[in-house]
Amino acid sequence: IRKVREGEVLIIPPHTPHKGFAGDDPLAYDVFMFDIRSFYNETEICQTYFPAVYDGRAKFQTITDEPEMVECLDKIRDTEEAVKNPLEVTADVYRFLYLMFKHCLLEIDQDIHTNKKWKEIVKYMEENCAQDLTTTMLSARYNSSEEHFCRKFKAATGLTPMKYLKIFRV
Repeated sequence: IRKVREGEVLIIPPHTPHKGFAGDDPLAYDVFMFDIRSFYNETEICQTYFPAVYDGRAKFQTITDEPEMVECLDKIRDTEEAVKNPLEVTADVYRFLYLMFKHCLLEIDQDIHTNKKWKEIVKYMEENCAQDLTTTMLSARYNSSEEHFCRKFKAATGLTPMKYLKIFRV
């Protein structure tokens, strides 16, 4: 676990369980959270790149101190400006997304079919989280051995199925 320092930006992709803690240090931070689907439009660039962010195919460097990105977020954070000129703030969000791809993109996985499968599995788990779900039941539902299912789920999400479910329930 790497500590985020003052002046750095932490990028947390959609559908990613996460947690933070301050330890003994005093902590102040700003959260800039939005649904990237709100910025989809018919342009080829948006149709190509933004869905890759939403469905987890775009992998980013998660911590950066890139000055352009920090400056862009500082501008967006200015709530007085947002109230006066929401169109400019929208343009700044698009600029931030551009900068995120420019400075932090590591790769885009083109295997959308694999990701669709895991997206469907995660959606099922989230919609049925109140039930007593087990890896045995989930692997059978998706025609897989339990060991294979757990290994592939962890490769796709970074967590075991039960750990993901536990975090989602909290």
